[in-house]
Amino acid sequence: MRPAQPSSAPRPARRDWLGPGIVAAAGLSVASGFAQFAATATLGDVAAAFGETATGDSLVAQAGLAGSTLGIGLAVVRLASLASLPLAELADRRGRRGVLLGVAAAGLGFRTVYALAVIPLLGVPLLARALPEPERYTRLRTQLTHGPRPRLSALGHVPRALRPTLLLLATLTAALAFVSGPVNSLLFLYAERIVGLSSSVTAVVVVAAGPVGLAGLLAGRWAADRWGRRLTAGVSQAVVALAGVATYRGGGAFTIAGYLLSICASGAFGPAAAALAAELFPTSMRATAAGWLTVSGVLGAVSGLVAFGVLADAAGFALAALAVGVPVALITPLYARLPETRGLELEQSAPEPEAEDGREPPPERG
Repeated sequence: MRPAQPSSAPRPARRDWLGPGIVAAAGLSVASGFAQFAATATLGDVAAAFGETATGDSLVAQAGLAGSTLGIGLAVVRLASLASLPLAELADRRGRRGVLLGVAAAGLGFRTVYALAVIPLLGVPLLARALPEPERYTRLRTQLTHGPRPRLSALGHVPRALRPTLLLLATLTAALAFVSGPVNSLLFLYAERIVGLSSSVTAVVVVAAGPVGLAGLLAGRWAADRWGRRLTAGVSQAVVALAGVATYRGGGAFTIAGYLLSICASGAFGPAAAALAAELFPTSMRATAAGWLTVSGVLGAVSGLVAFGVLADAAGFALAALAVGVPVALITPLYARLPETRGLELEQSAPEPEAEDGREPPPERG
């Protein structure tokens, strides 16, 4: 692993965590996920409308569609996210702000079937005014403009020295998605069609998940800064996996408690994981690395959805959740192999590497 190196480069001023730029980015995250959530929330109705009418205790009779059919169908939807890698690399080449605004607008407009998605879409122009280009990226682009012309690299190129770190983090990201993909995507179908919870009860639980997730987020933010990114991410990922197992244990109480615990742990996982993803890679390739992590998450979710669906057909939801959740919990100690970045500036935890052809990168300007 690369040792942290001190840097004499000027550091951008720290931004308040409730500053306009951060709030605008959070608003865009809400807008981008608004319509996507509807696909899983309506899955039970979709399965009932397009599935088979039957009686009995089988999964098809209860849900309307086989578990393998549901898993493969949702996996196909997730595969569309593989386009995130070229878009993420474009953010390294052209700028974060323009790419973020573009994909936020384009990723809601085509889902016209969910008309409510128009509401956050209308807020994108307003959020754009408060969203600045990061100072580190702006400074880097200025250096490249006045320095040697950079060579074009292959799609998703990451220097050789950083690949082991990226591979390990991508593996852990894929593992989390392997369990969270099926657990979250099939939740509403399971709660309403298998457990028998009413839509009103499900709606109340989803509303309750808001403050529970916020509590987890605040706890994770505190723990990541006090205990470290690796420990916080590892513990919370293990809790997410085990909570997923509990969600499909059987009965309304397990489903509700497991879901809320999973939401809380996912909230706690977010700050630590986001910090690691940003602090382990230098500015010039930070978005590209994030693109690879997104790809690994997509592949993990696709694998989990297919595996969960097949196992649910063969052995039921409880054993399927057990089979995808326990292995993920068992590999979380691998977070200890990542460098700890708590307390380091980005210039220290992820300095710009030397070019692989032996040329030095352009010096930082004051």
